[in-house]
Amino acid sequence: MIESIQEYVYQEHGKEIGEIAAENHLQYIFENIAPFIYNEGIKDAKKSWRTD
Repeated sequence: MIESIQEYVYQEHGKEIGEIAAENHLQYIFENIAPFIYNEGIKDAKKSWRTD
């Protein structure tokens, strides 16, 4: 994952970032984006279990 983030930043912004910076990006994603994705998954699962 870290190498993928480093490559993405380089391709998009032309900047090389180190492992710590890439880890910080990943941590941001985990803290801010992952909960939203998780909650959407829970909503979808609840919909599939409903038998109205």
